[in-house]
Order: sequence, then structure tokens, then C-alpha cells
Amino acid sequence: MDITLISHASVVIDAGGTRIWTDPWTLSRAFNNSWSLIGKPAYSPDMLDEVEYVWISHERPDHFNVPTLKSLPDTFKQRVTVLFQQQNSEKIFNALHQFGFRNFQSLPNGRVVTLKEGVDVYCYQASFGDSCLGIRHGDETIFNINDAELSASDCRRVLKDLGKVDLVLNQFSLAGYNGYLNYEQVLPTLAREKLARLLNNHRELHAGVTVPFASFVYFSADDNRFLNAYANSPQVVAAWMQANGAPVRFLFLGERASLRDLVDAGGEAAERSLSQWQAMYDRIDELEYTHDAPVALEEIQALASAFSASLRQYFPALLLRRVKPLRFYIRDLDLVTCFDAASGTLAPTGEPQQAADILVNAQPLAAAFRFPSGFETLAVSGRFLVQQHFRNWQLLKSITILWNNQIYLRARYLLNGRLLRYLAMRVKGGLLRQMMAKAKMRAAAMRAATAQPAAAPPTAGAPEA
Repeated sequence: MDITLISHASVVIDAGGTRIWTDPWTLSRAFNNSWSLIGKPAYSPDMLDEVEYVWISHERPDHFNVPTLKSLPDTFKQRVTVLFQQQNSEKIFNALHQFGFRNFQSLPNGRVVTLKEGVDVYCYQASFGDSCLGIRHGDETIFNINDAELSASDCRRVLKDLGKVDLVLNQFSLAGYNGYLNYEQVLPTLAREKLARLLNNHRELHAGVTVPFASFVYFSADDNRFLNAYANSPQVVAAWMQANGAPVRFLFLGERASLRDLVDAGGEAAERSLSQWQAMYDRIDELEYTHDAPVALEEIQALASAFSASLRQYFPALLLRRVKPLRFYIRDLDLVTCFDAASGTLAPTGEPQQAADILVNAQPLAAAFRFPSGFETLAVSGRFLVQQHFRNWQLLKSITILWNNQIYLRARYLLNGRLLRYLAMRVKGGLLRQMMAKAKMRAAAMRAATAQPAAAPPTAGAPEA
């Protein structure tokens, strides 16, 4: 098999002439214009002629990139088959149908499926939303983790199902921030955890080589650019893996290599690719950054009211009342507001900044209220800081993640046959174990965050890194 790097998390895998394009992203920014691609994507319309399948790992816009998918030629959209994990609704396929795609195939969790003669694929779901893809052709196996968080138990299950993994495609750097106020202490720890997971996945899957490919982005808004100072650079990643005896190989944009050559990991091509990427990371401060104009308080209030009305439709009042009022200090409006999730009110309090739970600018707060994915987008974008009551913020975000995944907790929605079958499949596939592992990771991150004193919060704009 051969692999060609197109952009962040996006490759074309050639399995004996069957070509699969993963997570197309060639246009636009992502996450409320807070992430941008590093480097120009190696995309050409000519490459589409031989692509038979598009695989989308999950719904986040750096993987399910709507502007890119809409922009593809109609002839391609009518011919290609889109692969996506089996879920509890047809939400993604319905959206793709509106974009002009016509052929879809759901991949069951944890089962090897023959795509074409001589080509098998394998979908492994992780927590709510994420999924990985295994591709097997002849005696070669590629496993694309992208940004799923896999435990040792997950890796054992993957090896049991696939038999072996020759090459792992994986994430290598920060993919958002949960807003801990003492970011100067927490972010280096989180960056090291990404390196540790990269190495652990490599070892636990007994891989021949790891190709880091799912972090070729930079934080490109004025109020999140401070995160770039803590990102793992390609040079740091390569040194870490090599110091731990784990073969690693970066591909540069447009570079194509065979699995066999990648497993060899070294050589002039490997050094050139690493050097090209590092040169780009060294110039991140020179790239383009955006500044959003403030959104009027009245507009944010209207969005908050509509947001809460939707939550009341899908979630029991008892749960929403468990979310205590959240105080947002809207930095560019210089005021503290109190949001009540149950009623939808968002009102100024007249309190000082120190009384707030969350520090955020007006535009990202408005975007958080605008969409079901809004609060998860806020977290991934890293455009906020949490001063206090972190668990309360996490509860609200968790409810919105369920909402975006169309897992509604009112009784009339829970008694849905398709949802119940989906949940039974996921529980059988290890969902509860995955959720417990993720909870442990979050608890460890919180302990690390609270073990260090917080820096003094900024009064406006982005923190100084």
C-alpha cells in the first residue's frame, strides 16, 4: 500500500489500486475560524479521478469539513462512496446527501468488512463520536487513529480483530484546551501527554512505524494564538519517538511513499520531510491571525434563550437544574453576565471580573450558544479560560455533546429502537470502559491543573504565552 499526505489528518491510501481519501480538508478555517491549516493542501482535482472512497472519521470540522465537501465536483460526489461509522442516526449521511453525495456505506464497530476483493476495512469507535479506520491489503495493515484516544485495552481489541498493525497514523499535538487558568503549567503537561499517547499506541499496537499526521494546524485567532507556544513541533515529536526506540516517519504535503519504505523510517526523504515541516513550525508567528469584532449583548442573549429552549426540548428539567448558573466575564464587552441553563436567561450582574466562572470574548460565546456543537467547539478552539467551578462548566458541555450526537435523555427519545440498538452495540464494544478511561484522564488533568497556582487572569484579549 501507498500513502499520500494531503493535509492535516487527510491522506489518500492506495490499497492495490483501491484509493481511499480520509477526512478531506482543503478549504477554510475550522472551529469558529480558530484553527487554520499549516501549509497549502496537496489537493488537485486530477487526484479525484482514481479515488473510489471517502472516509470521514467523525463530525468535527477538521475531519468533516463542510466547505471542502461542498466544493468537490458533482461528478465525483455522484460516483464516490462515503464511509462512516454506524451511528444512531443518519445525520451525517443526510447532510452529505444535501451536498450532492449519493453513495454511502455504514461501517459497523469492531468488525472487518470486505470493501472490494482483496481490500478489507475495519472501523473502531472510541467514546462518543470518534472512530478509527484499519485498512488491510495482502499482508499489509494500516491503522488510522487520527485523534481518537485509545487505551491499552482498546489496542488489544484492535490487534485481536486485525491480527497485526504495520503502520499507525496518529495525532501528535494539542487539539484544543479545557480552559484551565494556570495554562503556563498545564499546557506543557498536556503536550507531554500527547507524546506519551503517541508512543503508547505505537507500542501497544506493535506497529512497525508511526506516521504523525493529525496536528498540522495552528491556533489562528487573536485569543487562542497563545496555545501555539505549547504545541509539539515535528522535531520534538521525532526526537521523542527516536529516543524511545519507536520508528517514526513524517510525510510532507504531497509526498507519496509505500508502506514498506515508511517502515524503514530513515533516509534522505525522511530527513527532508521533517526539515520542511519544522521550517513551517518555526514561522508560525508570521502566519495570519484573525480578530473578531464584539457581538452585541442583546444578540448573545437571544441566542442563549434559543439554546436553552432546545435543551429543554431534549433533556429533563431535573438534569438542566443540576447545571448551576454560570457567570461569563465577556472580556471585550467588559461585563460579567449570569447564564441560567434551565431558563435561558443571560443577564449582566454588575460584579467584578473575579466573580466570573469563565473568561471569554463575545463572538466565541455567541457561537457557543448558536449551535448544538457550540460549547464543544469553544473547548476545542481554546478561546476561553475557566476561573472557577470547572465541574459545572464540564456538565453543561457534556450535555451539549449528547445533544449534538442526537442522544436525548427525555423518556420519549430514549425509548427509540435505533438509539437503544446503537447503545447496546457500543456497550458491547467497550463504550463504558472507554468512558471510564477518559474520565480517569480528565481527573488526572484536573489534578495537575489544581496542583499549580493559577496565573493572574488577563482583563481582555488573549493570555500572554
